[in-house]
Amino acid sequence: MKRRWKQVLLVLIPLAVAGGIGARQWRTLQANVENLPSAPARSGEFLVKVRCRGELEAARSVQLSAPMNVPSLQIVWLAPSGGAIRQGDTAIRFDSSMVKQQLLEKEASLRQAQATLEQAQAEAQIRSEQDKRDLSATRYQVERARMEVSKQEIVSAIQGEESRIDLGLAQEKQRVQQAASNLHTASDTSRIASFTRVRDQAQTEVDIIKRRIERMEVKTPLTGIIVYLSNYSQGWMNAKPFKPGDSVWPGSVIAEIPDLTTLQLKAKIEEIDRGRIAIGQEV
Repeated sequence: MKRRWKQVLLVLIPLAVAGGIGARQWRTLQANVENLPSAPARSGEFLVKVRCRGELEAARSVQLSAPMNVPSLQIVWLAPSGGAIRQGDTAIRFDSSMVKQQLLEKEASLRQAQATLEQAQAEAQIRSEQDKRDLSATRYQVERARMEVSKQEIVSAIQGEESRIDLGLAQEKQRVQQAASNLHTASDTSRIASFTRVRDQAQTEVDIIKRRIERMEVKTPLTGIIVYLSNYSQGWMNAKPFKPGDSVWPGSVIAEIPDLTTLQLKAKIEEIDRGRIAIGQEV
């Protein structure tokens, strides 16, 4: 019996001690909780910022190239690299002094060809008017000879025969004059066509040079930031962005303008932040 009570006491005493210690800790915790700082809380959206580094890339960009079919291209002016540029502004300007000299020469050739054509047209007009007068005179002589022939009933046989001979001569002269007039018309038409081709060729050359001069100022098709590409004419090791004074080949790409409305950021985020981002969030 005593042994059982000893066992009970061995169980109850540790429980009592543990209960006392627990009660003491509870009172201490309650006192600390009452002394903790507090603040009002409200329900709302909780924003978490995720920071990362990456590269901005444009989904769409426009390249500016040197004009085609324009020889001896040399850059004389460039818009500031990395600067903002508006649609329609001049971005690249090439040296056009040599082409303008060619334009002056071609315009002089055009004026000369035009003057030659106008002179040929004036001569053809004068010759045509002269042929008309000569034809009119021969027709008059033919009609007059016919009238003389019609009098053969009232004149002698000799005079009638002379009138018929005169009529034949007048008709032959009319045919000759008509043939000469046709020859003059064909010749003048051929000369005028030849001079017209020369004038048109000169006009075409002038138009080509004018279009070349227009293309020697490259304008931007959109608003953005201009970036100049590398010039590899001196080799890959010496490649540098294009600058004034560089000679370029026709059709070479000189600059690029990204469309700022299509910018995209390519970046990597930490694995711990992957759960904090979702499609449609503001960036």
